[in-house]
Amino acid sequence: MNKTKKRILETTIRLFNRDGFANVSLPLISRIVDISLGNLTYHFHKKEDLIESIYALFQEELAIITKDYKKLSDLGEMDRQLRDFYVFQQRFQFFYLDLLEIERAFPIIAAKHQPHIEGQINGLAKSFNYNVEIGNLVEQDNPIIYQHLGQQFWMNTVFWLMQLAVRGKSGTVDEMAQAAWLLVLPHTTEKGRTIFENIFNMEKIS
Repeated sequence: MNKTKKRILETTIRLFNRDGFANVSLPLISRIVDISLGNLTYHFHKKEDLIESIYALFQEELAIITKDYKKLSDLGEMDRQLRDFYVFQQRFQFFYLDLLEIERAFPIIAAKHQPHIEGQINGLAKSFNYNVEIGNLVEQDNPIIYQHLGQQFWMNTVFWLMQLAVRGKSGTVDEMAQAAWLLVLPHTTEKGRTIFENIFNMEKIS
């Protein structure tokens, strides 16, 4: 990728994060990048091309931080992955704040992203079941419980930024992690609870 194209993408990501993707126009991008509109449209003919290129970058960077997610992880490793994901969310804030509108406006992105969502949820459920096997979580009579817990955990983390935004609040990675792990805490064994004691001050979340 040449320098101009990379500069356009990085500037657009910052503008999307600041203003929301729907409020950022090609003329604004060209003005902030300090290139002509013609030069911008030479690299990206329309806004859709720009969005799709940003999503390709999004996928590339997400693949790097999630390469270990397909492996079965204990609770401590899952916490590390969660914190890496928080950093990633900060880089692509607009995507998590405007996810539904982006999918509505760009069906090609929805078609690519929705299978990724299902993979994330299923991966979380598998890791929770793995933690049952190694004695960190309680075995349930109904095996679907951890599938639902995976979905709740996913919702809590993916929509963390959105719920803060609509409430006019800010948050930290520790607060996001605590909110997610509070969903899991009631299912822990004594062994699993010691992992939480190593991650958090239990007085804050018990």
